[in-house]
Amino acid sequence: MYVAAAIPRTSIRQTALRSYPNASVGSSTWSRCAIVLPLACLLIPRGADLQLGSIMIDCSRLTVAAFAVMAAQRVVSGASRTRFGLPDVLMLVHVGLVAFSSIYHAGFGDGLECAIATTIDMGLAYFVARVAIAEVRDYHFFLRAALALAAISGVFGIIECLTGISPIRAVFHPFFPKVRDTYLHGERLGLFRASSTFRVDILFGLFCMMCAGLIVTMSPKRLNLRPSIYYALLGLTLLGLFSSLSSGPWLAMIMTLGLFAYDRILRKEKRRWKLMFAGLGVGFIVLALFSNRGPFRLIIDYLSLNPMSGYVRLAMYDAVMALAPDNWLIGWGWEADWPRPEWYKWTSIDCFYAVTFVRSGLFALAAILAFFVTTWWRMGRIPERAEAPLAEARAWVFTTVALAIAIITVDIFGNLVFWTFFLWGAGQCLLPQAPSHTQRRTGLRTASRPRTTNSTPPQQPARPFR
Repeated sequence: MYVAAAIPRTSIRQTALRSYPNASVGSSTWSRCAIVLPLACLLIPRGADLQLGSIMIDCSRLTVAAFAVMAAQRVVSGASRTRFGLPDVLMLVHVGLVAFSSIYHAGFGDGLECAIATTIDMGLAYFVARVAIAEVRDYHFFLRAALALAAISGVFGIIECLTGISPIRAVFHPFFPKVRDTYLHGERLGLFRASSTFRVDILFGLFCMMCAGLIVTMSPKRLNLRPSIYYALLGLTLLGLFSSLSSGPWLAMIMTLGLFAYDRILRKEKRRWKLMFAGLGVGFIVLALFSNRGPFRLIIDYLSLNPMSGYVRLAMYDAVMALAPDNWLIGWGWEADWPRPEWYKWTSIDCFYAVTFVRSGLFALAAILAFFVTTWWRMGRIPERAEAPLAEARAWVFTTVALAIAIITVDIFGNLVFWTFFLWGAGQCLLPQAPSHTQRRTGLRTASRPRTTNSTPPQQPARPFR
């Protein structure tokens, strides 16, 4: 009791701030605007934009660019509480290599326009999220905004799934003829595959999966939401996920819930993740040895709603790997005539990692993979303390792990690029950060001058000198 009483309160507070300097400071108006306004642009479908050369000037890019300028001013002036680390450096390397390869392959004219668009969608979106979401309360506000946005998109998706007409596209079609209000894709299970405001249905499903995965394992109280509102928004988001009728987002959502259940059941076992990796490795080897189709073909045959698309992707992977020996340094470039089999009529590459390698080379791919591994490793080592955002970190890791596996079979393009990199930047505030120079000086100065607390007995007044 006397030891605890001898520790000054300010010293205890500074100790918490050394681990999580963002755990006790309120959100600012600028941070909330930098979160809500760019995310609200996701409700505007692609096609409602202006064409400047080869760059599409849409609402999301204009908003992100404007807030990036303000975020840079806050960082330079010292008003931002964000401190950058190794994951940010890796993301900078990835975006820089992607932009450089665009200029290298397409020339300074067209390549520069592509590099600017890529920098806005990837780098500036990540940067705005890092500066705007510098504390846990900001991250909670981001989760609430994302959940509300996903619920609204889910309503549009449900209507489109049942009727084949997108209501949000119908609103923009009279003003922007490039926005089609009728159905764009095929049917499945007797329903229409909804895409809401995204390019294709699988991207809409991935968006709903990410929003649901970030909050489905958290309580309404932790997000400062009423239970009725929480479950209503979550239900609409899950219905939007279903309306995409895409097996990739469905499996990613199941994987997120499975990781959470595994962690919850075996939370007292410290070696639970090593055991899981060992089990997956043994299962992969057994299937490869004793099955005539192999693990990937079994997944395509039994876990895909359209096995033919899976076999098309296998042929695509083979064509991409054929480019590796001669184009590993800076990539092949992003063109429609990339080498592929004659029967392969599609110009797209349905794999985020394959697109990154073909467009920008091995080092750009290694940078984004290193970003994933570094962030997951640091979040996995967050100590179990009262001020540590363990629930938020687990949800972010489980969701991004499922996403990292899902994008093996789909590329990230359109307005999902901005959202995905914004999400990756938002999660960095959950990492424990080293104290700044000012905080270290304040902590040492406070610890050297402890204050008298109520737990110590009051001092007796000295007798006057006689």
